[in-house]
Amino acid sequence: MQTWSDRNEAESERMAGLAKLAEVAHRRLDAMQPAERRAVLDLLDVKVGVLDAGDRRRPPHIRIEGQVPESLVLDGNLSSEDLRNAIC
Repeated sequence: MQTWSDRNEAESERMAGLAKLAEVAHRRLDAMQPAERRAVLDLLDVKVGVLDAGDRRRPPHIRIEGQVPESLVLDGNLSSEDLRNAIC
């Protein structure tokens, strides 16, 4: 049975992996072609929903959801090469 400390450490490592993934994706997305961006959005199962269309004085209220495959989060040393391999 995992102790609280072990679970906490595992969750911390997972969060660090997510942060690293976000950093790599942020740097790479601007340079990607539209088809590559689409592949990333598909990989992450990104869905956008309009909750309120807004009007001239206020922007729409949206919800963005997705899932990050565990295989991309587990390695704390995630590189841009790892991200590219995951989407290709």
